[in-house]
Amino acid sequence: MYSITPIVLLLANLACRAADLPVTSNWPTYHGEASLQGISSTSILPPLTIGWRFKIGAPVTQPPTIYNGAIYAVSSRGELIALGLDGVKRWTASLPQTSQQESFSTPPLCVENIVLAGTDKGALYAFEAATGSQKWKTKIGEDLYGALNWLEPEGSNSVSVLALSRNTGSLLRLDLATGRMIWSSKPAGRSDCSPAVGHGIIVFGACDSALHFISVSTGTTLAKTEFTEHGPMAGGTALEGIRAYTGARDGSVFCVNTTTFTPLWTRQVASNEIFTTPAVTPNRILAGSSDGFMYCLNREDGAKVWSTLTPGNPTSPVVAGNTVIVTSDGLLSLLNLEDGKTLWSDKPCDVLTSPAISANKIIVGTDDGYIILYQPK
Repeated sequence: MYSITPIVLLLANLACRAADLPVTSNWPTYHGEASLQGISSTSILPPLTIGWRFKIGAPVTQPPTIYNGAIYAVSSRGELIALGLDGVKRWTASLPQTSQQESFSTPPLCVENIVLAGTDKGALYAFEAATGSQKWKTKIGEDLYGALNWLEPEGSNSVSVLALSRNTGSLLRLDLATGRMIWSSKPAGRSDCSPAVGHGIIVFGACDSALHFISVSTGTTLAKTEFTEHGPMAGGTALEGIRAYTGARDGSVFCVNTTTFTPLWTRQVASNEIFTTPAVTPNRILAGSSDGFMYCLNREDGAKVWSTLTPGNPTSPVVAGNTVIVTSDGLLSLLNLEDGKTLWSDKPCDVLTSPAISANKIIVGTDDGYIILYQPK
């Protein structure tokens, strides 16, 4: 059954510019922009070739990000690495070596010439993007897991960072320059999800089988939309206009109106969980399931358009022009957006991260310790 908690305050008139900026060659956060739509303004057509491989020497399990001509990635060895788009290393920042080893557990976030990453010990680190010098460190929870995000409210010169505490489901808004906490939302219970930002709200799912809508100005919970019979949510939510899209354990995809907080449609399309972040095009929704399939749905009503087997466990897809880009275990595939047919694929390792896009290039991390850049032949 669906249920909506009372709206405890009116939506602030704070359209977030970060979510409405046009997509450029930057890919500053997981899934592209603050709205997590997973869309690039470029076109990528096969065949592709490997432009370069950079050996980091430790598994790269978090998606890389791209900012002002540099690639940022974290390794399981507790390193944050900056590379040029030419594959040349610029700097490495390492976490302190302690008896209880700390590791980066979120993808990097790049904003305002600062790179941020969270750890499995609940610390958030900020570094100078150009040099790797540490600016600040803030302890904000027991464990950080979902992607970091940012917001820049209209009429304000202050940029903020958003981090979600995995164990408690509290969302924290921090000042980018200092790491000072601005507000912390009411705990929602465990959340493995990534928050999306747009039109004055922040939205994320949680293990309580609900979407939580948070005010950007106060951190107050505006609403909680429950999908109890569909099971927990563990992927990101994509925002487009006044619609939010996400998936759940039973293989369903949801579309929720973000002004009324009511579901517009629900479709159970997969035989297993959809814990990926959907990609949202002007008329399609793309979502991967652990049943091995990539699903394409009509954006207006959720009707299935096509499904394509991507052997393994697909990550969150992204779209560039008419091409769907997805990794599934160690396979990188380009699919035709119109019919789901595989246009090209390559398998460089056993496990790949979800892709980052810069112009006509695809960047992925690998479980055997490499960053790989693909480009057109």
